[in-house]
Amino acid sequence: MLCKNSHRNYLVLVIVLLTNLANAQQSLLERKVNISFDNLPIEKALQQIENSSGARFSYNSDIISTETRVSIIAKGKPLGKVLVSVLGSDYYFKSTEKYIIILQKIKKSDPPPKEKIFSLSGRVVDSQTKQAIPEATIYDMVSLMSELSDSNGFFNVMLPPSTRFIGLRCCKLGYNDTVAFLRPSGKETANFRLTRIDKNISKIITVSSREIPLVDSTNLFLVKRIVSSNLLINSNNVIIPDKRIVQFSLLPGMGSNQLLGGSVVNHFSMNLLGGFSKGVSGFEAGGLLNINKDNVNGFQFCGLVNLTGKNVNGFQVCGVLNRTSGNVNGAQASCLVNFARDTVNGVQIAGLVNYARHPGFQLGLVNIADSPDGAPLGVFNIIRHGYYAISLNYDDIQSGDILFHMGTHRLYSMIGLCMRSDPDFQSWGICYGLGHQVFYPHRLSMNVELLSSVINAFGQFDSTTISRVGFSCQLSYRIWNNTFITAGPSLNTFIAKADNQQVDAYISDAIKGDSWHYAPAHTRFDAWIGGTFGIKIKI
Repeated sequence: MLCKNSHRNYLVLVIVLLTNLANAQQSLLERKVNISFDNLPIEKALQQIENSSGARFSYNSDIISTETRVSIIAKGKPLGKVLVSVLGSDYYFKSTEKYIIILQKIKKSDPPPKEKIFSLSGRVVDSQTKQAIPEATIYDMVSLMSELSDSNGFFNVMLPPSTRFIGLRCCKLGYNDTVAFLRPSGKETANFRLTRIDKNISKIITVSSREIPLVDSTNLFLVKRIVSSNLLINSNNVIIPDKRIVQFSLLPGMGSNQLLGGSVVNHFSMNLLGGFSKGVSGFEAGGLLNINKDNVNGFQFCGLVNLTGKNVNGFQVCGVLNRTSGNVNGAQASCLVNFARDTVNGVQIAGLVNYARHPGFQLGLVNIADSPDGAPLGVFNIIRHGYYAISLNYDDIQSGDILFHMGTHRLYSMIGLCMRSDPDFQSWGICYGLGHQVFYPHRLSMNVELLSSVINAFGQFDSTTISRVGFSCQLSYRIWNNTFITAGPSLNTFIAKADNQQVDAYISDAIKGDSWHYAPAHTRFDAWIGGTFGIKIKI
């Protein structure tokens, strides 16, 4: 039954992972379009594309010739590629939640701009109260160069002229966005009046926005120390649905996405020391630190720390800490610590500690969970509402042990001590094992356990040390409250150094009945079938 459930869980994991990777934050330009027309005027062609795709276009009419006629046949083609087929490669297409902004590139044949960088200033105010709006983000939709408005709403941004008309977007958390189209010549002025978002009224405006709640990763002490306040403010103000193919950064805010890194999802992201982005949809590698405000869809690697504000749909690998504020659909692997605030549909592997609220499979020295949903494999398993017990056992070779069980019914670990009292040999050892409770009705249950012991038979752990591995199947019967008596057969093996008279004497004295002896080289193996019985108290 456990095997069947495991296969089903892994199948669900694969389906969830593939679904998340396929549908992660699709922008308007990725929307599939079925459309065909022949020799239509460009304006009517764009209207048909709008009707077919559900998107709306915004552009300065001077950049598109009304005399142009176009034809196209597209079946299941991304909207971005349809627009390139219709308008050509001399345009940039930038999407928001409901609108696509069309900007024309500066051609080589055009007169060169007078200035390589031009100044653009203005003010941002509330459209109803006329009060200044501080800390609004104003940025060029092509270069991503940005500026924040000051306490009086004023701003001044320096921009490179890369398009015939600059698409200047103004965003503020809790307000609808808007876009201004300005010629890059000399000193230009742009004043923005932003309207507060009213959830009860549908928004009809050139550029729309939605309020982004501050996610957990931006409130962490480490993030506040490393990521600048301007970068964090921009990440809350601006939503950029279009994914960037490649992003490079030295540190957060010092990269190709500049101070808007927290608003952009990247397909391929390389952070030399550290980086801060909205999310990953592909691959990300960092020297020291990767910070993602939202989701990671794909593979993420970092030398020290990966911090994710929402979900991981894929794989996280790091040297020190993987921290995810949402779910993990895939795997986390860390030399030290994995932390998942919510559910893990997959695997956590850590050299030190794994934590998940609802875990999957956990492999680590210490496994911590808030529910007994998973299967922890470790030395110490701290599971809320988990399986805990203390057992005293005695077996056929006059060896007794005291074991502490901790984990879940699916998988629990056992640690403890063993001792064998004999007139000729006084030995003790350290025990570690794994167990699984096959069924556990009200009174009767069955446990399958694998226990390994390192036995000190002659006063110290040296060449005379003997290892014992035992596999047992035990029935437990409840005799009072949480107290059980246990008994069952076992298959045991001694593993020790061959050609040692002390070891030979100990094993001969311990195994009274039939056994199987094998000594291929310098190691001897002695196996026998025995039995064990004891008492177990559930905690």
